[in-house]
Amino acid sequence: MKVKDQQKASDLFSATLRLTERVGLAGLKMSLIAKEAKLASGTIYVYFSSKEALLNELYRKLKTDSVQRLKIDHTQTSFKIALKKVWQESLSYRNENQKETIFMSQFRNSPFITESNKTIGNLYLTDLENFLNKG
Repeated sequence: MKVKDQQKASDLFSATLRLTERVGLAGLKMSLIAKEAKLASGTIYVYFSSKEALLNELYRKLKTDSVQRLKIDHTQTSFKIALKKVWQESLSYRNENQKETIFMSQFRNSPFITESNKTIGNLYLTDLENFLNKG
């Protein structure tokens, strides 16, 4: 079995984000992703068994990263200051990660998303809801 190169997986993720911005999830094809990543079409299947597997792995990575970055810590300050910080951090994340935000928004509402990824997607919303209820 061929050893997987993490850089190639990263290149595939980046290519998927760029293409999603241009053609949307419906327009994504594995051959197009491989071409965008400058890899042979067969190489993509060394890393992901299907388009659904690629999309779900990318979503899981992005959502986990975003949940960690947007973690709400409201124990050290007033609710008003914490709310302002949450709002600013959320806007900053969306501005700095536009391709990722576009992908996550489209994928969250797609038929490709797995139940486990729906759960990850709800982590931040649950944390935000708890924070707002305390306020």
